[in-house]
Amino acid sequence: MLLDKVRYNAKKYVKINRTENKLYLYDEAELYYQDIELRAGIIILDYSKNEVYAGRIPNDKDSLIQFPYFKQANNEVNPDSIRFNFDTQKALIWNSKSGENGMDVFSALTKKQNDSVYYIKDARVSTAGKVLGGIEAAQVAGLRVKINTVALKGFNEDELFRLVSWCNERGMDLTWIEVMPMGDLESEQRIGQYWSLNELRQTLAQEYTLTDMAERTGGPARYVKINETGQKIGFITPMSHNFCESCNRVRLTCTGELYMCLGQEDKADLRRPIREKPNDEDHLRIAIQSAIAKKPRGHDFDYTRQQVHGQMTRMAIVPYTICKGFSGLLKKNI
Repeated sequence: MLLDKVRYNAKKYVKINRTENKLYLYDEAELYYQDIELRAGIIILDYSKNEVYAGRIPNDKDSLIQFPYFKQANNEVNPDSIRFNFDTQKALIWNSKSGENGMDVFSALTKKQNDSVYYIKDARVSTAGKVLGGIEAAQVAGLRVKINTVALKGFNEDELFRLVSWCNERGMDLTWIEVMPMGDLESEQRIGQYWSLNELRQTLAQEYTLTDMAERTGGPARYVKINETGQKIGFITPMSHNFCESCNRVRLTCTGELYMCLGQEDKADLRRPIREKPNDEDHLRIAIQSAIAKKPRGHDFDYTRQQVHGQMTRMAIVPYTICKGFSGLLKKNI
């Protein structure tokens, strides 16, 4: 028997089956009990078990709508469905999304034992909420935002048109990047993730009219214009059409290592000349120029290998134009 009063409401119907000792709420259903708030397409309260079930309902197109929303104290979850026992405070939650310390946690099945113990199956963690908030804040501040997206076969192929539309609605250009065979991803295999941007562009052209643009930004991207929207779409193709001959980038790590190519392991240690002669800018300049002179003709990416090589730690990118400001920045921060 429930200890406190249950408040409830629904748009289409509210039914009490006294034989089953159950309460049925359908369409925009709501239920409130103590510190619990529950909203869903359908809610079924079983008084004999002191247990509640909430789920979605179909619309006229047979799509499921009105996802459950469950809140208890400061805990919130948005699953496909949920079953919760008021006595034991235990729950089974299917395909849930919840927030925790600025992160979104997704899981196929969550079993709540108590307020501090959860068993989660097939969990994924995302900080997309923070990222989207940052994008919005940047646009509100008047900054022009461009979105870069790595094309991954079997992962975001079905998001191609949605992402293009999402960027267009917000006045943002979009650049696609081919995944490179580097970095250890534990269970993930980059070799199987490669999605050629030639194929991506062909897919995009099935929906839109694309016109090549002569615009260059000093980087490796090549651009097309979507005639229907005026949107600019970029393609960075290190694999299908490498741009090594025009590459003007080197990578500087936070520990003072200068990598001349993202696809090679060669590097120059710039900390040593700085520490050897901290007040001699020419000494540092010579070290930088010597490193640039060794910049390779091309990368060494190869998807035919059986193992994935390379590391993904050297991500700071600067043009290799040698200037007084660059060397001064190095001496200040290393």
